[in-house]
Amino acid sequence: MKKISLNTACEIAIKRGGLCLSTEYINGKSHLRWKCVKGHEWEATLSNIKYQNTWCPYCAGQAKNTLDIAKMIAINKGGECISNEYINGSSHLRWKCAKGHEWSATLQNVKNKGSWCAMCVGQNRTIEYIQHLARKQNGNCLSNSYKDAHSKLIWNCSKGHVWKATFASIKYHGSWCPYCSNKYLRENLCREIITNILDHHHLKIADPIFLNPSNTRGQQHEKYTKFFHRGDPDNFIKQQERDQLKKELCEENWIVLRYV
Repeated sequence: MKKISLNTACEIAIKRGGLCLSTEYINGKSHLRWKCVKGHEWEATLSNIKYQNTWCPYCAGQAKNTLDIAKMIAINKGGECISNEYINGSSHLRWKCAKGHEWSATLQNVKNKGSWCAMCVGQNRTIEYIQHLARKQNGNCLSNSYKDAHSKLIWNCSKGHVWKATFASIKYHGSWCPYCSNKYLRENLCREIITNILDHHHLKIADPIFLNPSNTRGQQHEKYTKFFHRGDPDNFIKQQERDQLKKELCEENWIVLRYV
């Protein structure tokens, strides 16, 4: 009976210029996968296709932004929409790709902009591509390897500034050199004043990120601050570790560290 029913589904699909992609038939209420002549894929019961004479909802203009459509789009991309509720096209749904990565995105982004798993996209990036991206900014990526979009890399701008930032922040958030953008204006101003007063020569240290002889001490160095530490107490611990490392490196290199 199952074989005959599946054969029936395949015959109906072929007559309509499409295909039945399912390999198993359970009963008249179970959903099968269908594909029309234009390549659209969707799920529907054999009863609906055979007795109600329905076919491709996309070609018929009946496809609406519903949870069912979200699940169909995800299946077409080899993944899943794992949300159980749909509000509107601007509300976030949970998605899962073929590799098991999960993330949140609106149906509008997935359907109309063709976006999908950002982690899989990041895995396709190479260090050569990232270095090419840096050169477009008249700078360089000094790192030799790439892990993922959220791991920090070392960058160098056209003025010689060196800093650390993630690929995601450079590529998707449009950030670049924090020194040129005056993000560290207060710290740079203090360093310039101290340099002029003490006639201090610039240091030639392997990692200038840690070894600046002057250090502006904001409150984030002394206590956990939600804004500076992005709501994560672990970032305060990391801040203290960086401060301690900077202090030790300065002592090893006979550098007087000035706190401002």
